[in-house]
Amino acid sequence: MRFFFDANVSSRIAGAISILATQEKDEVTYLRKRFAENALDVQWIPTLAKEGNWIIISGDEAIQRRPAERKVFSDAKLTTFFLASAWPRAPFWDQAYLMVRWWPRITKFAQQAPAGTLVQIPFGANGQFKDTFK
Repeated sequence: MRFFFDANVSSRIAGAISILATQEKDEVTYLRKRFAENALDVQWIPTLAKEGNWIIISGDEAIQRRPAERKVFSDAKLTTFFLASAWPRAPFWDQAYLMVRWWPRITKFAQQAPAGTLVQIPFGANGQFKDTFK
């Protein structure tokens, strides 16, 4: 599987997950490795959609309140995991720990999810993915 972290998730965390994910032969990259650091969602999302088979990890939960970005995500039909709003406010090491803790559940869910599934990863070590964009 191929995973793409947007600019709202630490590139250090994405880089660490990239190394760890080689255990399962997954490909993990992040915005700054593929696009300009200031690339807008409406620019990179269609590119990934054309390439196909990408799964997005986004720290930008506000997308659902911005109509243009919401439409781009909906049209792209890329499975996307949005981090709950508490993630970016948490200390770096808490975020790193939780991403590693969630990673097996993320990959398992992504394998089974229909294309275009949009869910939220709650903050904390436990919980369930929540449907988003409702």
